Amino acid sequence: RRALALAPVVLLVVTEEYAASPDCAAELHKAVNMGKLVVPILMPGFAHDAAQVFPSQGTGQQRPEEVKAFWKGLAVHRLNWLKRQDALDWSLLGDCAPLEDTQSASAAQGVSRPEAWLSNLACLVAARIASRLHRAVKVAVFSDLSRLGVRLSYFTEFIKKCEASKCVCGGSSESVLGKLTTYEVMEMFVKPWTEQKQQSLCEQLISDGHGAFVATAKVFLSHAWKYRFLDLVEAVQRRFPGSSGQDQVIWFDVFSVSQHKSDVRDFAWWNSTFLNAVDSMGEVVMVVQPWRAPVPLTRAWCIFEAY
Repeated sequence: RRALALAPVVLLVVTEEYAASPDCAAELHKAVNMGKLVVPILMPGFAHDAAQVFPSQGTGQQRPEEVKAFWKGLAVHRLNWLKRQDALDWSLLGDCAPLEDTQSASAAQGVSRPEAWLSNLACLVAARIASRLHRAVKVAVFSDLSRLGVRLSYFTEFIKKCEASKCVCGGSSESVLGKLTTYEVMEMFVKPWTEQKQQSLCEQLISDGHGAFVATAKVFLSHAWKYRFLDLVEAVQRRFPGSSGQDQVIWFDVFSVSQHKSDVRDFAWWNSTFLNAVDSMGEVVMVVQPWRAPVPLTRAWCIFEAY
C-alpha cells in the first residue's frame, strides 16, 4: 500500500488472471481514487473484441469519449460473449487509453523475438508517461544535496585571490590564470584551499567569516569543465550585467560541492533529489561554447541538467 502511495505512475499489466483478481481490482480502485496516472497494458493472451475499433497507440492523442467507449465495449464483450466474470471495474479506467497487444503488433510487422516486442512496449510506456508528466519523480526534501551558492560578485573576489596567490609564488598570475580550464582552477586553487576541512568552498567561506558571499542558490550553472575559467566567468557576468542591481546567487559545482568527496549516487538519487533541487532554483544557465559546436550538447550530463 505504501509503494502505491509513493508511485506517481501505475502500470496496469492486464492479463486474464489480473482481470479476475479481487485484490488487483481493489488496487486499481485505490490508484484511481488517489489520482495516479494509470497506464493499462493489454498483454498477449488477454481476450478482447478484435472487431472493436482500438484507440490509436502510444501518442496519448485519443479522444476521451473514444477511450471510454472502448472500455465500455470491452466490459460488455467479456461479460456477454466470453462469459467472463471480471473482478475489475473497467469503467474506472475512464479516459486512460490502453496500450495494444504488442506481441500481435510486432508479429504483424515481422518481429518475432520477445525482446523486440518488449522493447517496443517499453518505448510506448515511456512515451505515454512523458506525455502526461512534467517530471518523472517529485520529492519534497533535498536531503544531502547542498543548495548553497555564491553571489556573482564573489567570482571577481575569487579571481583576485587566485592572482594574489600566484604573485606570492613569483608567477605571472594574469597570463597563467587566463589559460587555465575550470578543472585546472579547481585542482590548483579550490582543492588546496579546502583541503584541511574537506568542505565545499561555499562552506569554507562561511567557516572563515565570509558568509556574505554565500546564500541559497537561485541559478544553476551548467558548463563543461574543459572551458577556460575566465571565459566561463565572463559569460555568467554577461548574463547578469551589473546594471540589473541584483547580485545573483549561483550554484557552481566547483564551489558548491566538496571536491574531496566522491560519493557514488544511483540514478534514483540524481532523478529525484538532484533533479528537484535544480528545479527549485528556478533558472538554469548553460554556457554555450563554441557557438557552432557547443561542448555541453555533447555531454549527456549537461543535457540532463538542462532537462
